Amino acid sequence: MDFRPSLPFQVRACNVVDPLNEMNNVARSVTADKLEEMKQAFQGARQALVEIFYDAWQSAEYNSSSDDVQAEDILSHVEHIDSLFVNGMQMYGSGWRPDLLVHPRQLWHGPMMVGGTSDDDVDVLATEVPAFLR
Repeated sequence: MDFRPSLPFQVRACNVVDPLNEMNNVARSVTADKLEEMKQAFQGARQALVEIFYDAWQSAEYNSSSDDVQAEDILSHVEHIDSLFVNGMQMYGSGWRPDLLVHPRQLWHGPMMVGGTSDDDVDVLATEVPAFLR
């Protein structure tokens, strides 16, 4: 028996069902050419990650005093991970992401400072929509 789910939208080169609205194909604007370009980008990123973590694993294994290499040892030897995400860090390094805002004119409160004290009762994820937009 061939089970084939029916999609509530037109089938395109790439189909991604929105988890919040199954009638929405969030990849409806992806053409076959762009899909191939995306595949190559994901494959290139995967290969770069494999090389980075393999080099870190070899370095951790070489510098380890025991026979068992732990994940923490590998992560401490990862040196080039920042170079892989240069564009993303330039765009979103501050933590600001327009897709996380509830309203387009919502005010953004920056990310929590590292090493903040426990008396800070400010919810850094809290955002507010200005009164004139409500």
